[in-house]
Amino acid sequence: LSTRFRVSTRRPRFRASSRRPRFRASSRRPRFRALSHRPRFRASSRRPRFRTSSRRARFRVSSLKPRFRASSRRPRFRTLSRRPRFRALSRRPQFRASSRRLRFRASSRRPRFRTSSRRPRFRAPSHRPRLRASSRRPQFRASSLKKMSPFSVSQTLTTFLRSAGTRC
Repeated sequence: LSTRFRVSTRRPRFRASSRRPRFRASSRRPRFRALSHRPRFRASSRRPRFRTSSRRARFRVSSLKPRFRASSRRPRFRTLSRRPRFRALSRRPQFRASSRRLRFRASSRRPRFRTSSRRPRFRAPSHRPRLRASSRRPQFRASSLKKMSPFSVSQTLTTFLRSAGTRC
């Protein structure tokens, strides 16, 4: 079993650089680089096509590997695929609350249609409806007084003074 394919597949940090050909200790070769007559790095050295193609594919994969790449651990579901809609219905155990960073990363890795289950700490509680600024509701502001006609303003003032007079 030849080990050269397995060696080239592993890329730790301290592996010998791929620019210079790897020689086995028993191979006959010129001892110094100046004595070898071929140019420094040719495409014909060692296993050229396999090496460059695998390196190119690896770089292409690593360029596709930022935060938004789908993780290979979990299956990606399309929106129309049949899957348990709620987490309580799925048989998998919930991910542990051991570290908040892991939980955030796992939740941010979820597809877009499931982001609603990710609740940040300071989000408004879901039981009370959020009222938009355009929704019709009584607004107690100084600007609402400006919208009132001067007749209605005087009317509310007289009723207030009347009630204050009866109070005192």
